[in-house]
Amino acid sequence: MSPCAHPIILGWDFLSAASASISCRDRVIYMNESDPSSELPEPRYRLLAATNSVLPPGCEQLVALTSTDIDNGDVLIVPSDRHLTRGIALPPSLVRFEHGTALVAASNTSPEPIVLTKGTCFPCALDIHPVSLTTLTAPSSSPAASSDASLCVLFGTINPDLPATHRQALQELLRKHQASFDVTSPTLGRTSSAQHRIITEGTSIVSRRPYRVSLSERKIIEDNVNDMLRRDIIRPSASPWSSPVVLVKKKDGSVRFCVDYRALNKVTRKDVYPMPRIDDSLDCLQGAEYFSTLDLRSGYWQIPMHEADKEKTAFATPDGLYEFNVMPFGLCNAPATFERMIDTVLRGLKWKTCLCYLDDIVISLRLFLIIYAALIKY
Repeated sequence: MSPCAHPIILGWDFLSAASASISCRDRVIYMNESDPSSELPEPRYRLLAATNSVLPPGCEQLVALTSTDIDNGDVLIVPSDRHLTRGIALPPSLVRFEHGTALVAASNTSPEPIVLTKGTCFPCALDIHPVSLTTLTAPSSSPAASSDASLCVLFGTINPDLPATHRQALQELLRKHQASFDVTSPTLGRTSSAQHRIITEGTSIVSRRPYRVSLSERKIIEDNVNDMLRRDIIRPSASPWSSPVVLVKKKDGSVRFCVDYRALNKVTRKDVYPMPRIDDSLDCLQGAEYFSTLDLRSGYWQIPMHEADKEKTAFATPDGLYEFNVMPFGLCNAPATFERMIDTVLRGLKWKTCLCYLDDIVISLRLFLIIYAALIKY
């Protein structure tokens, strides 16, 4: 057989039903013993770089490609893994050809820049199929009947006004990537893309006494500390640094555990990494009809603290001194560290297919098929 665009496994039931025979010598599958040409096809078209371009390392950018076989129209590009060479990857995407040229998103997964010169064959041979819509088969089991509570929660986030076929497609996507979502357990991941630093060169150690708390507040502090110890968010400390704990009442009447880092922030060298402007983000939503939002659970706590700076996060409670293993809320440079990490992880996607503000990500696109393909990448 010729290599397929997708990895597949043909089971005995299928081969029997299709009366298939396999020729190991010719590497061909014959169906119903009547079609020797049922050899899996090679990619139909080859694409050429339309201009000279450079793909920066670890980035995704649009590349102009041409084809002598395609003039105008929407086509679905499905790359073949065996053609992903030189560190270039293309996601499945819906693109529009105009006068034989289309812009295709290409990612450089290598640590070095990759140069594409005009007229050279694009490194990924592609299968390009005319776009067609088919009715999706409903899932074999409904979310309500599933014993997996997390799937029920995830399915509940889908807009009920979507057409049934779109909802079913999203349900299958969520089912496939269920491990990426945390809806029932307090487990947090730790990114390897960033560590938070607290630079306090040339300053003296900051140590503030804990605030006085009532007996009921003391129980709240104790419960929060025990929970964070269990989850490896904090650890006991012998630091000379210390900041007090403060309990902030939320709108719903519950209490939020916070650390007052104002004194520490005064002696911290500021990080001026730019934050997105809300008006710029709103301008980018023009023309979008489909929206999908992603929100990290306790996003700050998914960024580890640098080992040398953990002692500076120490906080005092009535029962002892503790320090953070992860980036806590309240540090003056925490937003900058988080935004830089998000920009690194989503490099080449921000402002094109998604908008980011700290741990909130909005994917906004015009067509459902395109936003579905974008969700697969994320």
